[in-house]
Formats: sequence, C-alpha cells, structure tokens
Amino acid sequence: MSETKHLNPGFFWRLLGFKGGSISISKKGITLNKNNKSYFIDNYSFVNKGLIKEKIFGFDLVFQTKEGEIKFGPLSKTVAKKAFDWLQSYWYLEIFSEINTIFKSLQKKLTIKYIRSSEWPLIIDQAKEALNRFIEPPKKGLIDDDKSHPFEKISAYAKMERSDLQKYRQKYIEIQKNKFSEYFNTIEAYPLTEDQVNACIIDEDNNLVLAGAGTGKTSTMVGRAGFLLSSEQAQPKDILMLAFANKASKEMQQRMHNRIKRDDLNISTFHKLGIKIISEVEGAKPSLSKYAERNKRKCF
Repeated sequence: MSETKHLNPGFFWRLLGFKGGSISISKKGITLNKNNKSYFIDNYSFVNKGLIKEKIFGFDLVFQTKEGEIKFGPLSKTVAKKAFDWLQSYWYLEIFSEINTIFKSLQKKLTIKYIRSSEWPLIIDQAKEALNRFIEPPKKGLIDDDKSHPFEKISAYAKMERSDLQKYRQKYIEIQKNKFSEYFNTIEAYPLTEDQVNACIIDEDNNLVLAGAGTGKTSTMVGRAGFLLSSEQAQPKDILMLAFANKASKEMQQRMHNRIKRDDLNISTFHKLGIKIISEVEGAKPSLSKYAERNKRKCF
C-alpha cells in the first residue's frame, strides 16, 4: 500500500514552463516522479535526503538521489512545508520500531545494573549509531509524543558526558540500598557501614577495597556474596571466595552458613586453590615443601 502527493507549481509558474510531479511513499521507500522519470530513495537512505530551499519567488522541495538533485517547485511555502512534513512524519514512523527497540535496550543498560567503565563507551557508541539513523528528533507536533519520545531520549543519550555516568551509578546504588536495606542491616551482628554497603553494590570491572585489620573485611565479603545471590546477579557456581589463612577461610564458610544459609559456595585459601588447579591440569597432586604444610617450623 502506498500514498501519493502531487506537487504542482502555481498557475503563473506553469505558464512559464515549470512542471510539477509527484511523490509516492511505500514500505520500501520514497519514489520521486518528475518529467516522466522515477527516482527511488530507500527508507534507510532517506535521512538528510530532502530539504526546503527558499528562492526569490517561492520555495523548492529538493531531494538528493543517486541520479543527482531533483527539485519540485516553485511552490508556496505552505505546500512545500506540508509535503516535507508529510514525508518526515512517514519516515519517522517507518523507523520507529527499530529506534524504539534500541531505546529500550539502552534504557535497560543504563538502569538495570551498575554500569562498568568498560560498558560506558559501548552505550554511547550504540546511541550515536542510532542517532546517525535520524540525525535529530522529530520537531514538536510532527508525530505523537509517545512515538517521539524514543528519538528524543536516544539523542540525549548520544550526548552524555562522564558526569552522567556518575549520576546513573549513584541512582542505581541508592535504589539497591533502599531495596536491600533490611538485608544490609541484618546480614551481620551489626548493620554494615555505608562504605561496606557501597563495596557490596559497586560492580566495577575490577574492585579494590582497602581496609585495615579488624575493619570488617570478612563481613564485607560475606555481605557482597549474599547481595549478588539475593539480587540474582550471580549463582553460587559464579562465586569464588578466597582467604590467605585456613582460619579466615573457615570463618567465611561459617558465616555464609549462619547468615545466608548457604553451603554451596566455593570458599578456599589461595594455597588450596593453587593445588586444586595444578592437580586438575597435571592429573596429579604436586609435591610441596614440608614448610608449606605446617604453620610453624624452625628454620636454621
């Protein structure tokens, strides 16, 4: 199914030899008909292919095609504007489904999780690529507001700065703090501090938490593991918790059992993990120094 709009110069201009033509739009694209010739512009290539040029007398509706520039005119400003708006509204509605899908994808990436530094440039690039599809949002009133919204948001996303990343991150952190407030207050004997809660929620590519002795490192690790499970960001098989000493490893196991009621996480020491990896790769347990097996031994 297609629609056609006829564009004819005024009577005076027709007397001077100016000829009209027609524009047809369909699912495939736009067809320009003039001087018994047809020129096709596919939907994907329509962006920035048409514009209105003001002349001394009247206006021209101009299109860029593979065969060169095609003009319709001179036309009155009203006729030219109505025809151009008709084409623009058609074109925006034609690509709406595609743009709306991209918008929903970007919106999800910006709100559903903590945005990692490695993910931010990819989000901006996706928004810019979509913006190149339509250059600028439809002007007010050209199409319905609910149809215009995805174009406007993608245009804004493509222009985001680093400060916007921090805003999205902070908003996500605050939402998770509120959602899991009871969890963070009861996971240990005392409520986790704000710094501990942040360490549980922030999910950067690499997280480094510096803390001195007795400041709650084990509580933070237990809290983060439980948060990842409770928020369904990870399964038990995705989590590996390591400690340097057997005592710390056993303490983590005990706390996970008592606080989260889980015994299916992989909790170990670096030493045991190393032995396990070597044994699986080599097919046999490596021989170790007797000093590695004992906590205390006199050395001379």
